[in-house]
Amino acid sequence: MNFNIKFIYAALIITIVGGLVAHSLVQHAQDLGDRLDNANQDSSFVKPEYKKGNLDMMIDYRICNIGCITKEQYQSIQGNKNDLKRFSIYPGQKISGEVFVQGEISGGYFFEGNILINILDINKKILKAGHISATSDWMTSGVVSFEGKVDTTDIVDGSVYIEIHNDNASDDPKNEKSILIPVIIEN
Repeated sequence: MNFNIKFIYAALIITIVGGLVAHSLVQHAQDLGDRLDNANQDSSFVKPEYKKGNLDMMIDYRICNIGCITKEQYQSIQGNKNDLKRFSIYPGQKISGEVFVQGEISGGYFFEGNILINILDINKKILKAGHISATSDWMTSGVVSFEGKVDTTDIVDGSVYIEIHNDNASDDPKNEKSILIPVIIEN
C-alpha cells in the first residue's frame, strides 16, 4: 500500500511539473506572437510585406530582437536596395575570412547565372572583385536566389561595403545597378 501511495505522489508531481512546463511553453509562444504583431504594426520596422508567421524572411532581415534589421540599418544600405529581397549579411555586421553568403534579388542582375559581388573601401573603390552563382532560374526579372563565398582574408580591418552588382553584359552604363551593404572587416 505504501508503494502505491508513493507511486501516485510521483505521478502527481510529474503531472504538475509537466503542466507547468507546458504552460510556460504556451506563454512563450503567445509572447512571441505578440512581439510579431508589434513588429508588424510598429512604423520603425521596415519590410511591411513580412507578415506575422513569415519567420524565415524576418530572421534573414534581422529587424529588431526577433531577427531583422532596424530602420536605420535598412537606410544605411545604398543603391537599388528595394531589389534585394534577402541577404545573409546585415548592415554593420562584423565579418572575417571566407564568408558564405546567400540571398534573393529581383530586377535582372544575372548574366549566365552569375552576379558580381565586390568588396569596396569607404570611398567605393574596389578592393576585391568576385562573383557568385544563381541557385534558381536566373533568366527572369523576378526573384532569383543566389549563394557563394566572399573572401575578406587579404583586406585590412575596417569599414567596407559589400557590393552586389548586376553582371551587365551590354556594358551600357545606363543598365548598371548595384546595392551597397556597409560591413566591418575583422580578420
